[in-house]
Amino acid sequence: MGGTIGWSIRSVLAQSCGDWELVIGDDASDDDSLEEACFFSDPRIKVIVQSRNRGKAIMMNRLLEEAKGRFILELDGDDWLAPDTVRLLSEALDQAPEAGMATALYAWWIRTRQMGPVWKSTISSVCQQNPFGLSAHSAHPLVPRMYRTSLLKAIGGWWDREDRFGRIFEDIDLTARLLEHHLLVQFPAVLYHRVICGSSISQRNRDLFPAWRKSR
Repeated sequence: MGGTIGWSIRSVLAQSCGDWELVIGDDASDDDSLEEACFFSDPRIKVIVQSRNRGKAIMMNRLLEEAKGRFILELDGDDWLAPDTVRLLSEALDQAPEAGMATALYAWWIRTRQMGPVWKSTISSVCQQNPFGLSAHSAHPLVPRMYRTSLLKAIGGWWDREDRFGRIFEDIDLTARLLEHHLLVQFPAVLYHRVICGSSISQRNRDLFPAWRKSR
C-alpha cells in the first residue's frame, strides 16, 4: 500500500468532523507502506506494527484493542473517504441506537497501471446481499462499514485464525455475525471510494467462497 496509503490517510485528515482517531495496522509490509504511514505527525494517528504477517483479521483485532471511540470505521489502505463520512455515519448510528452497524453507497474504482484508479459505477452493497452478508456462491461485503464498538467487542471481533480461510472474507463473516442480532442503517449517499485490484488476496480467492462458507 506504499503508493496509496498516503491518500487514504489524507482523506481522514480532511474529515469535516475532527473528533476521530486513526489507528493504522502494518502487517509486516515489505514495501514503504510503514514509512508512508509514519510520515504524518498528527497526534490522532497511531501506527501498530506486527513483525510477522498474520493476516487482516488478527491485525484488526489488535487495532480493536487500541481503539477508544464509540464507533469504528474500516478503511483499506488503497481506498478513501468522502469528507463527511465520519460525521454522517456517526450521526446515523446515534439516531438509531438499536443498530449495530452503518453503511452507505460507495464509488467503485478499478486500479489500472497506466491511468491509476478508473471510476466504474456507484453501488449500494446492501442490495447485493442478504441481510446477513452471506449467499450460497458469491461474496459481496458491505461497504463502507462503521460498527458500534461495544457490540463489535461483544461478539469477539474478527475471526481470529491464521489459516487460508482466516485471511479472506473476514469482513463478510463479521458482518454476518453482527447483523444476526442487530440492525443495519444505510445513509443514502456516496461516502466511500473503493478501489478493486485484480491481484488482491480477496479478488484472487473469490472462487473459494463456497468452501469458506462451509468452514464457518
